Amino acid sequence: MIVTAVLAGACRKEGPSVDISENGLVPVLFGVKGMDASVDTKVTAVDRSNLTTFYQSTTTGSGSSQTEVWSNAVFTKGDTYWASEGLYWPRTNPSWNFYASNVPLTLNSSGATVNATNTTDVVCAYLGASQVTVNAVHTLSFSHIFARIGKCKILAPDGCTVTGLSVSITPQTGGVYNISGKSWSSKTTGSATVIANSIGSDDAVDLYLVPGTYAVSATYTINKGNYHETFSTGASVNLPAGKVSNISSTLVFSGTTLQMDVEVADWTSTTVNVSL
Repeated sequence: MIVTAVLAGACRKEGPSVDISENGLVPVLFGVKGMDASVDTKVTAVDRSNLTTFYQSTTTGSGSSQTEVWSNAVFTKGDTYWASEGLYWPRTNPSWNFYASNVPLTLNSSGATVNATNTTDVVCAYLGASQVTVNAVHTLSFSHIFARIGKCKILAPDGCTVTGLSVSITPQTGGVYNISGKSWSSKTTGSATVIANSIGSDDAVDLYLVPGTYAVSATYTINKGNYHETFSTGASVNLPAGKVSNISSTLVFSGTTLQMDVEVADWTSTTVNVSL
């Protein structure tokens, strides 16, 4: 899911009116451009309808030597634009880098980062100085930085019942995310989390995880007739960023019907001599 915004000068007809007669300054504005709403969203997931504010930090410079122009300005959504009080374009190209997120930003010498946990969805956007021209229209695209597990569905094999089911994952629940580099560091590993413990149901666990390959483990008992066997197994699953990862599996029934090849010996003829 992508939330996008448009950076525009005050001269756009649909924007708010601004008095620039005094000093010629043009406000920095962000306008709604649209989004892909093809995935299911939960209460804590960010989409266009509930993203009403975001944090904006801006720097000059490049690479590992950037300095702040402003820090954590709060842009609020209006009828058409997101805007923040007191922020204006200079008359000439400022060579600004734009960083934006729905959570507070931290500046280091290489730009802006966010400290993210798995308690809510986090969306971030970056627009480099080489892409910025004063008073031009720009697109600022927000991307989800977490992978999200939305459903976990576990099915019993045909003709079997399953008891004692527990499916769990040990998540990397957060860390530091570099917005311009789109990379994670200082990742935090959480404790094993149960993501399914029922049969044939959709459990909306709504976990936000650092993208990566995870080991999913399961314990369960298969029952069929007088067959009862407990399994402990695991598998790897890749959870990419920005996806609702619906995990599903049908448990394995490995029982083989007991079969016997029966033979009955033919009657044989035996003569018995008896002395009386």
